[in-house]
Amino acid sequence: MDELRIFDPGNLRDPKLGIKSSLSEFKQTVAMVSLHFLASTEPTLNIVEKDSGDGLTFTTVQMENVVSLYESNGFEQSTIEEIRDAASKSALLTTQIEPLIVALELFIPLAEITFSSNSIGLSAERTGGNRYPKTLRYAGGLFELCGGTRIPTAELLKVFRAWLLDKSIDPSTLPLEKDLKRRIFSLVSQTQFRITREKSGESAIQFNALGLYDFLLENEHVTFDMDEKKGATRILFSALRQRMLPGLRFKGNSVYLDIGDDSDSGFSSEEIEMIFQLEVRKRELLKVKDIATMNGPGSSFAGLGVRNTVDLGYSDVGVELSIPRSAMNVIYYGVPGSGKSYEIDRLIGPDDHVERVVFHPDYLYSTFVGQILPHSEDGKVSYEFKPGPFTKLLDSAVRNPDDEHVLVIEEINRGNAAAIFGDVFQLLDRADNGESKYKVSNPEISAYITGDPNGLIGIPSNMRLLATMNTSDQNVFTLDSAFQRRWSMKMVRNDITKVSYADTRILDTSVSWRQFNTVINEVILGSNQGMASTEDKRLGAFFVREDELACVAEKSSLNPFGEKVIKYLWDDAFKFNRDALFLNSEEVSLEELLVRFNESERDDRWNRIFRSDVCSKLILPPSKAHDIEF
Repeated sequence: MDELRIFDPGNLRDPKLGIKSSLSEFKQTVAMVSLHFLASTEPTLNIVEKDSGDGLTFTTVQMENVVSLYESNGFEQSTIEEIRDAASKSALLTTQIEPLIVALELFIPLAEITFSSNSIGLSAERTGGNRYPKTLRYAGGLFELCGGTRIPTAELLKVFRAWLLDKSIDPSTLPLEKDLKRRIFSLVSQTQFRITREKSGESAIQFNALGLYDFLLENEHVTFDMDEKKGATRILFSALRQRMLPGLRFKGNSVYLDIGDDSDSGFSSEEIEMIFQLEVRKRELLKVKDIATMNGPGSSFAGLGVRNTVDLGYSDVGVELSIPRSAMNVIYYGVPGSGKSYEIDRLIGPDDHVERVVFHPDYLYSTFVGQILPHSEDGKVSYEFKPGPFTKLLDSAVRNPDDEHVLVIEEINRGNAAAIFGDVFQLLDRADNGESKYKVSNPEISAYITGDPNGLIGIPSNMRLLATMNTSDQNVFTLDSAFQRRWSMKMVRNDITKVSYADTRILDTSVSWRQFNTVINEVILGSNQGMASTEDKRLGAFFVREDELACVAEKSSLNPFGEKVIKYLWDDAFKFNRDALFLNSEEVSLEELLVRFNESERDDRWNRIFRSDVCSKLILPPSKAHDIEF
């Protein structure tokens, strides 16, 4: 029982409010993802390159699974051909990854979507028209949308067909479609939306679907007076145009409640009021849950937040503006190669202002924050403040309040973090609105940003600090409790299933990276090295790149895998207990070990360096190994 705990998956769901992503075919995309989810028991959907190399497609098996849903429920062949044709033109195949991320992760949590190759950056599809293979990992939102089942009824398939083909709904399935729209509202009710109004000189506003319905239940309509809609707001407007939220109609820049006997939405005013109140009550109960699990007085939590009214240009709309303080300063920690930097990169939008630094033992406050240096001009020497990356980003955040700013600190514990932050350490305490709770006096920074050396400085709510920390490096510089208290700690799970090349074989052996990573980490966890935590020494899922697993033609050549992985296991992971993994460890040196590994072939590479009991778990049995081609 002592091992029971509150589980936190460790992934911060970032608003990405700055992403300028549109997806006009929102309804069709939801239908396509849902059909693939219902047609398979697999946790993922793979979008692959066509054999011709001209564009993307779903795999044959995945597409046939969708077709079989309709065949087994008695649909005509003409309907099946319509489904095939619509699938071939799906936005999942033709649209850039960024709007898909905003739609399926941020707007409505249906699936996590990534490129199948980790070497491709999120911005790769913005120009040139290229589209790259992707992987969708289904999320619990799909279960909620589909009614908690993966066994669809014929009525559900009819609704998804109508959505996919953008056709009128069969009247007999209208009650089911209304229920689906209720579920969509529940899934998007807390997603934050943002609208800028820079041309009018007014500040940007944020709101959510609960705030929108709250206003419309008391007013005829709301008109969005805006310069630009960003991120999830664009997806919201697409969903409104396609009538995907219960009882709402979008016309021009205005949203109306379309209810009553003369409406075509099918919703009455009583139904909309009930839908709204049920969702509010659920959120209130979730808030009570958070209070019940607080760690004593003064602990912060992400609950409903406070109700505010924000001017939308014509009228006031109730919105949720509370920002969890823990979301503003986050340290991602885990074993080397677990994907900490990758997780942070996924949170950064293409329009975000980013400064990235790496802490190390010689990194100083003067480098990070700034310092006064001599400056010579026309033979005269003066002294000027030269800002560091922290001050530069802070200045930009203050001057551009509608833009998101992110300071990324790699290896935060490899430098003396408390000394590097110095007096700005106090700014890490955040109020509920995301701004620094306590401002400090720093004449140099204040004069640089505002021109007034007597002013107080603070971090605004549009500036976040995201850091990485290797757990195996905690002995470099320990982060004291006062420093850690001001950060949210997010563990990055060492998950080999997230690696697209996990099943790639290592060199010419029968052993895949998945098998090697799993077995060796089991040995690490099972070895007693007289250390506080052997789990910190595990091999990260992304410890090696795919190209480092490639076979080396010449026996005498040094290969990246041996030099990187075997050396790490010898020098670090098993430094104090090498005989738990290596064969005759007391009689060989690392040099001889690498020679044996490099000069051997196939699975003899493992037999000549690892213990026999390790090899028996690592190497495929002969019944499987003989089928492997090299």
